[in-house]
Amino acid sequence: MTSADATRERLIAAGLTLFAEHGLTGVRTRTLAQRAEVNQSAIPYHFGGKEGVYAAVIDHLVSELGGATGLPGDAQIAEVMERFTRAILGGAQARARILLIAREQLNPTTHYDRLFTGFVEPTHRRICALVADASGAGADDQITVIKAHAVIGQALGFAVAQTTYLRRVGRVRLSPQEIDVIARVVGEMSGKALR
Repeated sequence: MTSADATRERLIAAGLTLFAEHGLTGVRTRTLAQRAEVNQSAIPYHFGGKEGVYAAVIDHLVSELGGATGLPGDAQIAEVMERFTRAILGGAQARARILLIAREQLNPTTHYDRLFTGFVEPTHRRICALVADASGAGADDQITVIKAHAVIGQALGFAVAQTTYLRRVGRVRLSPQEIDVIARVVGEMSGKALR
């Protein structure tokens, strides 16, 4: 890896954390550079500015989540939802990913289209297709879309309402083993919901 690549990676990692915590407008370039431990001039040099770093963070999320949820086309709903759940809950920056995606859902920036077309829509359409196969309805039928959204919501509940779950079970964070259990349960419940 070149030093330029390392600088870009540090800015993306720092950007993910800071943008998740403070939003795009709440992050100053000086703070971003300090968190990434790079010269502030690296931001316009590598990304054209703060917006460019934000776009790169979104592209990173799309790549990371898309790769983590990719399965063969013949995968069943339980397997797809297990993989989806592990992807959104697991990893060192899971909390930051969840917060940033939640921010984009609640208050979309101009970059939401990148997230939507790169990850959200393809994932949602795939789950809609599986729901449609199980129900015999069309994949774009409103009821199919609602059912798919409800299935996805099972996993998202453990992402955005994680604090409630953790307090109920007396923990401060999800362990990899617990994420596996949650993923299996979400997958199992998704399969049963479509029977």
